[in-house]
Amino acid sequence: MPKIYRNGDQGTALNSTEDCAIPAQATEKDGYAHLLTVSRINLTDPSDIQSSCISSVASMLYMSEANLYLSSSVDNQTVLHKVALDANLTYQATGKIDGIIGWRGAPNLRLSEQNDNLRIVTSDYTSGEPEHKLSILSQQGSELTILATLPNDTSPEPIGKPGEDIYAVRFLGDRGYIVTFERIDPLYVLDLADPSTPKVLGALEIPGFSSYLHPLDNGYLLGVGQQVNINNIPENGEVTDEPVTQEGMKISLFNVSDPTNPVEVNSIVKPSSYTPVEYDYRALSVLNNDGSYQFALPIESWNTPSDELVHFWAPSNSLMLLEVDTTSNSPELIQRSEVRPDVSEQPYAYGWEDRSVIHGNNVYYIHGNQVWHTTWAEDAEVFGPF
Repeated sequence: MPKIYRNGDQGTALNSTEDCAIPAQATEKDGYAHLLTVSRINLTDPSDIQSSCISSVASMLYMSEANLYLSSSVDNQTVLHKVALDANLTYQATGKIDGIIGWRGAPNLRLSEQNDNLRIVTSDYTSGEPEHKLSILSQQGSELTILATLPNDTSPEPIGKPGEDIYAVRFLGDRGYIVTFERIDPLYVLDLADPSTPKVLGALEIPGFSSYLHPLDNGYLLGVGQQVNINNIPENGEVTDEPVTQEGMKISLFNVSDPTNPVEVNSIVKPSSYTPVEYDYRALSVLNNDGSYQFALPIESWNTPSDELVHFWAPSNSLMLLEVDTTSNSPELIQRSEVRPDVSEQPYAYGWEDRSVIHGNNVYYIHGNQVWHTTWAEDAEVFGPF
């Protein structure tokens, strides 16, 4: 059994073998190559440790205020394990649903718990065309049973058009938001107020796609993703094999206060660039002051060669500062400035792990092993590296 070591001692087991939960259908002839251990350590009293043991596999973790969920994909199904965040980390239930969680965006954001019900979005690729489904599960004894799904008889329309994959999912209270994309970006708004009958309230189609959605106050939503070449998008009814190409980073502000009619308020596009927020939402810094938002997100851009016979890659890194005041009469997405530190004397560092901190009026940009400091003002001086 896994052990914990304190100050170089011989170590003590986190669990006894009798404490491990195993599948109900297992027999004494079954063997297991994986063991999951969930441990809680009291940081004010590090000697206070509690663990729970599960004989299973997991590739994703989602945590609500009351419970922890572990999931894995087995034979085109998603298997779920529920563990209560109580004093004993009590194993609660297991369940499974058709489809897999997928890899795009943030997998943990495809799950959400509300009023003891788990909402989860999965995708089935076995037929060749992706089929997406929202499932709502409720604990019944030691099982997570399906309470409702979407599409359903009340709302039979599929999530996404044929061939479209899911790029982003976000839940907020009684609402769910799903972005699908192949040639154009539909943003779906879901009504989850009645967990027994989820339904689609509205949809918005715009060029580009969002791979991360950030809910804001007063019925607004921030989308971070890519713009696409709209010249390669055919008119309705036409068929083309010409690929839709990604043209650069796109940040959109959506008004979803009327869920039946979501609207893109405005957007900011930075050609030939990307932000790591598209793949890891922890790269986005957010400061909310009673509905007035400040955002900082790192960007990596590349230069386009003027001579088609010459190919080179000359990346540049910066930090974009954005504002949205959702309390104003006409909220819009505003670019305050773009922090461009001089990194010419620094060794190249990939922008994937760039991060930032907003502290009051101060902004700190972390790129590679260096830190730069500036203030929240247009054309503010940049100090560093430190």
